Amino acid sequence: MNNKRMNYKSSFILALVLSLIGLPGYAQDNARTYQECLLNATSEGIISSRRDIGLVKEMCEQRFPETAPGISGEKVEDEVLANIDIWTHRGEDNSIKGSIYNGNSDLVITQVTLLLTPSKSGDAVQDFFDSEEYEINRKILPFKTKTFYIPADDTEITGDFHWNLIRARGY
Repeated sequence: MNNKRMNYKSSFILALVLSLIGLPGYAQDNARTYQECLLNATSEGIISSRRDIGLVKEMCEQRFPETAPGISGEKVEDEVLANIDIWTHRGEDNSIKGSIYNGNSDLVITQVTLLLTPSKSGDAVQDFFDSEEYEINRKILPFKTKTFYIPADDTEITGDFHWNLIRARGY
């Protein structure tokens, strides 16, 4: 299972900087593949936290789409999302555990993206900026359920949270 977390506030700033200057130095100029781009960005110090990795991955994917590891399947339509059910709960270790049910009869789900939003401040705008996005890669056959697990170390959200299914992929 591969989870990706994105804090919107710091990610917006990093995205703005990367879009203005691109991947600097060696990472941009000398890389010949997605893997080299990512490795070079890491060694050049462009990635300073776990939050930055998602944005750098996107930049490298755009530059080297032919060598980027793809997610099997196409983005699915909103009508398909209505047939995906997700249940989540907080584990004793503060992890987030859950189940994903694919209620579609003719579609295999390969990835879902959840937006987790803390319910702490009562300020909807601030809560949105503290939201984190997770991509969960699981092959879920029609009318089947799979579990997922987001370790406590992978999230800064503690306590109560709301979640939204924002996109999915499948075939």
